[in-house]
Amino acid sequence: VQEIEKQIEKLSKLLQSLQQDANDESKTVIKAAAMKVFLSESMSYILNMHRSLKKKLKEKMTQFQNEHCFVLHLQVLDTLAEIQERHDAVRDIEKKLLELQQVLSLAEI
Repeated sequence: VQEIEKQIEKLSKLLQSLQQDANDESKTVIKAAAMKVFLSESMSYILNMHRSLKKKLKEKMTQFQNEHCFVLHLQVLDTLAEIQERHDAVRDIEKKLLELQQVLSLAEI
């Protein structure tokens, strides 16, 4: 009877150990599944952030290029206006030189 009780006690300990191992293994599997879900959600979040930032960067670059082109356009217009002013000034000088030449040629006569 004692031998049977020892065997029962031994088997009970073994059963308890197996139950603990199964419980630990179950926790590990559940943790692994939870980690997989967490990593999947994290990767999804990171990819969404990446796409969003990439889109914003493209928009900012386009906006910058448009603003830069506008500024260059204004600079070109300012330069053209300055060239026109100088051209008009040269024409005025040419007219005055012609008038002076006519006055001098009349004075020689």
